[in-house]
Amino acid sequence: MLVTGAMILAGAWFAYRALRRKAVLIPTALLGLGCVGVGVFPQLWALLGSVALAATAMGVLFLEWAPVAALGEGGIERWIVYPNRPVAGRLRQLPAGGSGRPARWMKRGS
Repeated sequence: MLVTGAMILAGAWFAYRALRRKAVLIPTALLGLGCVGVGVFPQLWALLGSVALAATAMGVLFLEWAPVAALGEGGIERWIVYPNRPVAGRLRQLPAGGSGRPARWMKRGS
């Protein structure tokens, strides 16, 4: 998807240079940016998942090792949970139909 997005962006640029019309450039460039985004975000999630997996392994296997011990159990927990918070936040919104706000019964303090 990254290569496809880059090729679409290049095509948008060349089409703009040939036709000098922004009506061609803008939608085509947005399509290219969307393709690049589709290619980038799975790699980002894989990186964050790798961080969480490594933190879990260090917390279980190397808890007495000095760098890990300096973090303590709470620090290791943060390294495990924080990379996955965007996913958990999005799952929390599903009962509201994905509207961007949590369902009324899921709000804190109610």
